[in-house]
Amino acid sequence: MGNLKAGVSKVDITPPLGVDLSGYVLRDKPSEGVHDNLYARALVLEDRGVGEKAVLVSADLLGLSGKSVERIRREASEKTGIKPQNMIIACTHTHSGPATVNLRMLGEINRRYLEAAEQKIIDSIVQASKDMEDAKISAGRGFVKGVGYNRDKRAEGPLDEELGVIRIDNSEGEAQCLVLNYACHPVILGPRNLLVSADYPGVATRTVEERLAKCCIFTTGAAGDIDPLINWKTWGKGTFKDVEEVGRMIGDEAVRVAEGLRGVSEVRIGSLQKVLELPVEPPPTIEEARREVESAKEKLKALKLEGSEPGRIRIAEAIVQWAEDVLRHVEEGRFPRVNPVEITLIGINEILLVAVPGELFVEIGLKIKSRSPFRHTYVISYGNGLVGYFPTAESFKRGGYAPKEAPKYFGVTFLKPEAEHILEEGILTLTKELYDELWKRR
Repeated sequence: MGNLKAGVSKVDITPPLGVDLSGYVLRDKPSEGVHDNLYARALVLEDRGVGEKAVLVSADLLGLSGKSVERIRREASEKTGIKPQNMIIACTHTHSGPATVNLRMLGEINRRYLEAAEQKIIDSIVQASKDMEDAKISAGRGFVKGVGYNRDKRAEGPLDEELGVIRIDNSEGEAQCLVLNYACHPVILGPRNLLVSADYPGVATRTVEERLAKCCIFTTGAAGDIDPLINWKTWGKGTFKDVEEVGRMIGDEAVRVAEGLRGVSEVRIGSLQKVLELPVEPPPTIEEARREVESAKEKLKALKLEGSEPGRIRIAEAIVQWAEDVLRHVEEGRFPRVNPVEITLIGINEILLVAVPGELFVEIGLKIKSRSPFRHTYVISYGNGLVGYFPTAESFKRGGYAPKEAPKYFGVTFLKPEAEHILEEGILTLTKELYDELWKRR
């Protein structure tokens, strides 16, 4: 074991007026203003005994592509010496932020803004690594009830209402940073909102930074099928008052938990990374793909002729784009046979961070947390990329948005039901390997 050093940094990544917002296909207008600023926050930790370092970043964005993550990690590594595989670059998944990842009909990316945001994230990692000081770390848990509901199973569905809290203190015991982990989609604000906002995670982090620590990093847990309760009866009509209420609940509970924590300076830090190959449905034949394109175009034409509402037309346009991309991949012989998913684990003493690049269903997250050998396990969705949904095998039987419709916005493939087992067991195997590395081989 070595002594802990830590550094934090916070940078403003608020986009310029007029950029497209992302998250809703029903939103058909660009942003009209800024309600609250967006930030990227970085935490760098070091085990001075072996010189092992780790990075956690969370940005107030819908998500980042693998290409963006690769650039951030590569350039940050070149400037700090920290290994890319020791970095988790996560996003909170606000649906009121700028388009930063390619999703069909969900906003056009402003490339100049995206490149600037990537650079600011790189700079935040570099700055945090320069501001390292002796530190202490602790972790605890609270609970925040009445925030979300299971949109896949409704009243019968499970929730994860645990609020994970990691506290980083300086050598004097003063709180420097809290890391929060909570599982609920940041979609209180619906498609009618045209103001840039971090949604409820922005209020939660602001609450902590006002009351306790100079930096608060919010990470979204396994929330692929968890929506805010405000959407239960009337979807998409949440207000900024609702955002404030939910964010305050989470922020206040985080402060309550953190005030009871006492940190230690001795740490063991380690990381593991592996690409899991998830099975996908086989490609259609060329003729099947061509028929799909023609069918999608006919439906779009019919909607336009009948003067259908803009939202339905935008959805139909996205389906046409998807069908044409499928046909192109089949004709060119490059239809993917698997869906490669990078999983990154960072362990700090009895704390485990598990980064998953997409929308993990809560049941999978709960199983990972309950079976992990680490005392505190935090599943971080939208970590190191955004490749799509990871539903349960059971959800495929019911159909619905996540297994059957959402893939049409992300790519060209559909996962097979057995992907759940491969993903879950693959992650758990890695957790055991990392735990053994930290605790049994030193």
